[in-house]
Amino acid sequence: MIEVMIAHAYRLRYDNGIAGGHMSTIEAIARARRRKRLSIAEVARRSGLQASNLSAIEGGSREPTARNLDRAARGAGLHLVVADLGGRHPVTEVADAVAASGEDEWGKARLLVQLANDLAVADPFAKLLLAAEAPRSLSPEWDAAMAGIVEWRLEQVALPSPEWVIHTIGDPRWKWSIWPGTVRAEADDVPEPLLRRGVWLAEHELESV
Repeated sequence: MIEVMIAHAYRLRYDNGIAGGHMSTIEAIARARRRKRLSIAEVARRSGLQASNLSAIEGGSREPTARNLDRAARGAGLHLVVADLGGRHPVTEVADAVAASGEDEWGKARLLVQLANDLAVADPFAKLLLAAEAPRSLSPEWDAAMAGIVEWRLEQVALPSPEWVIHTIGDPRWKWSIWPGTVRAEADDVPEPLLRRGVWLAEHELESV
């Protein structure tokens, strides 16, 4: 039985001058394939694509047609969702950007603030798409911060949290902040999904970059 799953999938990005969407979709399919421990050969068999063709698509050396993207997704147990996210970045891309920021701790923190802002202004369907796919693991603390922000924003509009958020529990004893230096937040000002995970960020710290 094919698993119905929301990937951030086919993001339409022409509005901000970045043409395309294929690579984000391919990466989502490849991540899902690896997460389910499916070989390229197995996904090719399920989808009816040649394994060499699928490998070239995943490797970026061959541009896929929309039909082949759909076939590859179904072979990996996915249904693609077409959505315009208005230039906002899903948690998978935020995590990738944090990982690429190296020692720039302030830059990393601003990326999470931007995630909180994007989730605040997006419509409910877009919120689910932004949060649906599990991001790469960064560290226990950063993972907990991302999960806490997502749960907080979804909870505000009575939306359920994705499975990856539920299973990223952190540790309430940490009293950790994304901002370098001393923790500035008071417990009463920290949203419960963050406080429960040991991430001390006041609401006002997540309102602007």
